[in-house]
Amino acid sequence: MADPTGASLLVGRLRAWRVPRVFGWPGEAIAPVRAAIEVAGGGPEFVPARHGETVSFMAAGQRSVLATAIPPA
Repeated sequence: MADPTGASLLVGRLRAWRVPRVFGWPGEAIAPVRAAIEVAGGGPEFVPARHGETVSFMAAGQRSVLATAIPPA
């Protein structure tokens, strides 16, 4: 078995925390994380946005509307 990548470790931690979705810019920099999400079975959901400000507003909106947060490690 190959050594785990940073992206696969990140996705594993997000799944352990039961994070339902992540927000980000689509592109080459996030491609390893998106690939790791697909390999892991499709969770958490990746929600693309056009601008960094939009990403932060989407995450903050999810937090305030759904009252979900990442539990402490």
